[in-house]
Amino acid sequence: MQKSLFIRGLLLMLLVAGCTPAPVEPIRLGTNVWAGYEPLYLARSLGWLDEPKIKLVEFMSTTPVLRAMRDHTLEAAAMTLDEALILYQDDPDIRIVLVMDESTGADVLLARPGITNLHELKGKRVAAETTALGAYMISRALDRGQLQLSDITLISLPANEHAAAFKHGKVDAVITFEPVKSELLREGAELIFDSSNIPGEIVDVLVVHDDALAKHRERLVQLLGIWFQATRYLVENPDDAAKRIQPRVKLSVSEVLAQYVGLKLPDVDENLTVLGGGEDAKLLGSAHRMADLMMVRQLIRNHPQASLMDASLLRSLEAR
Repeated sequence: MQKSLFIRGLLLMLLVAGCTPAPVEPIRLGTNVWAGYEPLYLARSLGWLDEPKIKLVEFMSTTPVLRAMRDHTLEAAAMTLDEALILYQDDPDIRIVLVMDESTGADVLLARPGITNLHELKGKRVAAETTALGAYMISRALDRGQLQLSDITLISLPANEHAAAFKHGKVDAVITFEPVKSELLREGAELIFDSSNIPGEIVDVLVVHDDALAKHRERLVQLLGIWFQATRYLVENPDDAAKRIQPRVKLSVSEVLAQYVGLKLPDVDENLTVLGGGEDAKLLGSAHRMADLMMVRQLIRNHPQASLMDASLLRSLEAR
């Protein structure tokens, strides 16, 4: 009798175990704090993001994001194009599946009053972050001003020191962005170059591991759909969106909205234009130009191949 009861109990346990669904493996998506990534968190606030299936993982800076992608503790991450090129050197199986934002004036070169054009930077002290992006902005500005790097004194400064260095006369010009941009313009700084002069070149992208792309394709298509839904909400309901974003980024509503001046959030069609086309993809051309500079500075070893750009998720979304 006892043996019979034991067998029945065991069978019941096995039956229950067999009926329990397997735990869902989440897509872990890493970001650092940046206005261009906020639509992800806006979607979560609005209840559109299925958290068990898509988990947002926030880091304080881009360095741990890159490390987590290298260690495969993230399936996907938001990052700048230059960071994607750095990651690509160690992991050529990553794919850029979305252009999240394009800087159309958000990144600027500001100069002291009296310096009104790029050529007048000759012999001047110019501050910038020592990132590939900072170096790229300097390089493109010098090209436009028909100057060489040797014509200026380049000073490496983190973003949180830009305003003080400019105000105290330690530098004559600075490559910077919000909120320093607005602060220095109010102080009378001259805007002599910005990212609108080099359209399509300063972008943030969503990067996905190739194996995650194969394993979670349907869920990633849904994620892109949610992304575009959130960017539309931001445009159509800016005040409510800013109020939802405000507690996370610790800025006022007006400061939240100011971050999107000079920042374009491309829609599906615009994404397909820059990401589609294989060898002719516009973003691939931008990546090659950036890679040229990064190779000179020994930041990367190889140019990206066309396989880095993957518009397949966007095409699936468009077909629905």
